[in-house]
Order: sequence, then C-alpha cells, then structure tokens
Amino acid sequence: MQREWVSIPVSTRRQLMLQVTGLADDNVDLDFTALARMALHDEDAGVRELAVAALWESEDRHVAADLTRLLQEDPSDEVRAAAAGGLKGFVVAREFEHFDRRQGDEIVNALRSVASGEGEPAHLRATAIEALGARSLAWVRNLIEDAYYSDERELRLAALTAMGLSAGEEWSEFVIEQLGSEDPEFRFQAARACYGIATEDLVEPLSRLLDDEDPEVALAAVSGLGEIGGEAALEHLREFRRRAPGPLFEALDEAIESARSLANLIATGPGEG
Repeated sequence: MQREWVSIPVSTRRQLMLQVTGLADDNVDLDFTALARMALHDEDAGVRELAVAALWESEDRHVAADLTRLLQEDPSDEVRAAAAGGLKGFVVAREFEHFDRRQGDEIVNALRSVASGEGEPAHLRATAIEALGARSLAWVRNLIEDAYYSDERELRLAALTAMGLSAGEEWSEFVIEQLGSEDPEFRFQAARACYGIATEDLVEPLSRLLDDEDPEVALAAVSGLGEIGGEAALEHLREFRRRAPGPLFEALDEAIESARSLANLIATGPGEG
C-alpha cells in the first residue's frame, strides 16, 4: 500500500485525505486510521497536515505517539501545529485519568516545550498552549497567564481558549475583561471561554454581547448563555428572542432549551425530580 501511495500525484493524495476526513466526520463507523497513519509519513507537508486532521478524534495511543513525534520532529511548522491541536484530546484524557499516565505526561511535556519555546513561531506556541488548557497544573496556569499578557496577539487569543478548556472559575475576571474588548475576535474567544467556565458571574457581562455588531460574537454569546444555564441566563435569552435576527433563531431555541434544563436541574437539586 505504501508503494502504491507514493505513486499517486500529490494533489490527488491531498484530495484523498480531505475526503477521508469528511467521510469520517459523516459516519463514525468508518475507520481510516491505518490510511491516515501511513499518510503521516508522506513527503508532502500538506498531506501530513491533512492526515493529522483525519486523526483528531482518535483515542489510540499509537496515534498519540505519532502526533507527539510530529510535534517534536516534523520540519513543517504547520504540521507541528496540527499535531499539537490533535494532542488536545489526549491531554483531556490524561487530566481525567482516562489515558496512560506515563504517555500522557510525555505528551504534556512535549507540548510544554513548544508552548514555552520563545524561538518557536507564535502560531505553533499558541496551539500548544490551547492544547494544554485542560491540564490542572500550576505551571500550566502560569503559562496561560503569561500568554494572556504577551505582546503576541495569537498567544493572547490562545490564552482565552485555554482558560475555557480549563473550566477554572479563577479565569472569570480575565474573560470578563475581554468580553468588553474593542476587538471582535477577542470578544468572540472570550464568549467561547464562557462555555467551559460556565459560572453565573459571567451571565451579565456575556448577555451584553447578544446585540453585538459581529454576528459570530452574538452567536457565541447565545451558545454561552445556554451552556451556563439557570434562570438569569434563561431570562436574557427569552428577552433577546423577541428582537433577535432570524439567522439566530435556531441557535437561540437550542440555547433556551439548554438553559431551561439546567435551571430545572438547579431548582430540583441532585437526586430529585
């Protein structure tokens, strides 16, 4: 198969990997792991990058080893960044003790080396920081805070993403600050961070973005309020429903249902209802 693969034109190999990713997304019963792992060794960086994308949902420790190798050794920064993103799920699994401790720690250390490497490209460091967000270690928190105050825009945005993945309420004040940013991309990432942190302290500042001039920010605010839930979030969503533009109706209805369910759960308490 390897011999036949290299005889296929590069453009066709790229197209095949794109199709593999799409098919895997559409049908979870289809498994292209063997093909994608083979493509990780392709001489073309574009094919390798697409192969990584095809493996992002994998929980296989051999895939984790492949991605760690690419992160550390691949000559293409784009492939390394894709590998860092692909390792995010393994970091989450390590955090919740659903993955081999030793290998999980090796992954975390590899990401740490990249994230803290000042000689590395900003976009690569940013992806590594995001991937580490779920790991509840003191040095990860310091890394995120340092990124938040960085002069590099990509690192500051990555810090917000990592804050959300950490689900740590200690980041609320940072997120609230960026919910009021003049930059729509920072407002958007701050709104998305609210999904993970999901504390009621975020409801009021997040609700102010429902009427944001940027539709993606408004949509993120809708989804965030749905994730936080509770009576206050539900009230804001219902009130906004009366004046919301049509394209937001579907997301609003889903968020209202989610917020209502969470409000009912809070009202009945665990073990009741």
